Amino acid sequence: MRLSVPGKVMLSGEYGVLSGGLAALVPLPRYMLLEQLATQPDGDYPPVIDRGRQYFMNATENHEREHGVPHIAIERSAFDAPDPQGRMLKLGIGSSSAEAAGVLGLRLLCAGQRISGNEAAFLEDVLTLHSRVQDGRGSGADCAVAALGKPLLFSGGGGVSVELMKRGSDTVPLNLLWSGIPADSREFVAKYEFWARNDPEAPAQIRELREAAQYLGRAWFQADPAELFGLIDAHNAVMKEVSKNAGISYFMPVHTQLDAWARRHGGRCKPTGAGGGDMVLMAGELPLEQLPRLCIPLRVDEVFGLTTIASQLDAHADRLEAEAESESVSESETGSEAGSGSGDRGEG
Repeated sequence: MRLSVPGKVMLSGEYGVLSGGLAALVPLPRYMLLEQLATQPDGDYPPVIDRGRQYFMNATENHEREHGVPHIAIERSAFDAPDPQGRMLKLGIGSSSAEAAGVLGLRLLCAGQRISGNEAAFLEDVLTLHSRVQDGRGSGADCAVAALGKPLLFSGGGGVSVELMKRGSDTVPLNLLWSGIPADSREFVAKYEFWARNDPEAPAQIRELREAAQYLGRAWFQADPAELFGLIDAHNAVMKEVSKNAGISYFMPVHTQLDAWARRHGGRCKPTGAGGGDMVLMAGELPLEQLPRLCIPLRVDEVFGLTTIASQLDAHADRLEAEAESESVSESETGSEAGSGSGDRGEG
């Protein structure tokens, strides 16, 4: 059995979501594939997969007591890209969150379970698993989009709130470009959290950041170019101040260069996620073919219609139920025929 889990990008709300702000995220049409194996593959499992195989789930308990927890093969090449020297680097599109959603999703798949109508419980399990592996770091927003597979608005802080993003008629073209620089999100998050706790001016700046993220987060796939670009500019301006004060290298020379290029062509550029590298968001009608970089288009029909974990579990459970019903009908017909034959012999 096989399960696919999409990558993700955080369009806006970075860092502010750690302080209870709103983050906007979309799934990407680049998939991590997890496949059930009869035996453990060579080498150790990645930490998330290892912990995920040990994670207790009521829904899989009976099946796994009889059949065991599935061994897993992982195909994650879509989450990496080569540098000029040919070394494979992470794109920063949510590999650990995809692993967390994928390992639990595959276990449910093997057990013939569904999550449709109960996605909140599945998301809670994915968030719990990922938080344990990450020692409580991060907001969990990446896990939400991996688990649900849909564009969403995520609020963190004291409690988690997830709202599915609305698809509007105004669709400013959005594309992701690979910066060529892998970002160290753990270091950046630690610096932000230290600054947020210790700088007396931090609360006021965080309020500004959350406000900018709130407006921008609700504008994706809704606002016209002029409005969206203004909100991107406002969000970038606040993030520049926050990252400077927190000691985070959020804006790199590559962002300055790409932003200048985008503005010359009537568009905008914005770092994504923890910044400092990874994927760069390009907004507007831009001649991206001029840039020799890996590009991931965020086509509206695609990001709002990707295959989800829930739909894959439903399809498998439907097949199992259809097979069970067919077997039941066949056994019933066989029994009827046997009974009829026995009666005939008795009359003879």
